[in-house]
Amino acid sequence: MVNGAIFNEAHTELILIPQYIKADEFVIPEGVDTIRENACLNARDISGIVIPSTYVGDYRFIEDMYGLDNVFVSENNPEYTDIDGVLFSKDKKTLLKYPGHKNYYGSYTVPDGTVKIGPLAFYFNHLDELTFPASVSEMEHYSLYTVYHYQGIMTFLNPDVKLSRCLTYFTQSYDHETGVTTHLVTIKGYKNSTAAAFARDNEANFVAIDDESPQITTTAKPVTTTTSTTTEKSTVTSATTTKAAVNVKGDANNNGKLDVADLVTVSSFLHGKKVNAINAENADVNTDKVIDVFDLCSLRKLMLGK
Repeated sequence: MVNGAIFNEAHTELILIPQYIKADEFVIPEGVDTIRENACLNARDISGIVIPSTYVGDYRFIEDMYGLDNVFVSENNPEYTDIDGVLFSKDKKTLLKYPGHKNYYGSYTVPDGTVKIGPLAFYFNHLDELTFPASVSEMEHYSLYTVYHYQGIMTFLNPDVKLSRCLTYFTQSYDHETGVTTHLVTIKGYKNSTAAAFARDNEANFVAIDDESPQITTTAKPVTTTTSTTTEKSTVTSATTTKAAVNVKGDANNNGKLDVADLVTVSSFLHGKKVNAINAENADVNTDKVIDVFDLCSLRKLMLGK
């Protein structure tokens, strides 16, 4: 064993990182060139991992590490590199993996010069704002897959970026009393762009950034600033009120009560099926900031204890 993990006798293959290991940074030793399938499946309490120069295999083992904040790579690795804890190809043109636990409810701007977003790159991210620069021209298959819970703003600065292969859908909120569906995701891009079509096809709000540029001048005016601040406070107050009204632990479908429909919602979500809406905070029953099968089990127990 090295660093608490299990390796083969020659220390060239990582066999298993046991579930009990907790680390801010787990270093895979130099010399390791193979990582066994499911070796990191239960490594939920490791927030950072270091990939050695000798490993050039499939990087998707890190998708099993739901608590991951950072992926670091040896500077001598010929295949991969990292930028601020985000995994990239060596030439820094392809963003391969944004750690799922990184910058919870924060923002991230893909570095300028990035050309491609790799498959499942933003699998289960928890960002409130995500920006893709004009240099990004292609989004690989499922690059935004399972961003169901995403409730923020996504900006595309390339009007022709290829988005048809993303295959995703976004969270909506449905009011059972009024019958009104609210789109919780906002896509920003240019008019008549692929981003506009992407918003339409995935039932998201769309804001044309062509129309936003005049606001840069008026923002500095005292009156505009006051109005803007008032609007922001009003929005926050409204959002807080709405959140409090549906803040029922386990109420995944956001209908204000705990029932079997919540089990169906969470189960469908975990199986990749389309759901009308899911309240990420309520569905995270065990409050570990990840919606997974453990929440489904906790939800069942919660319902039996009613």
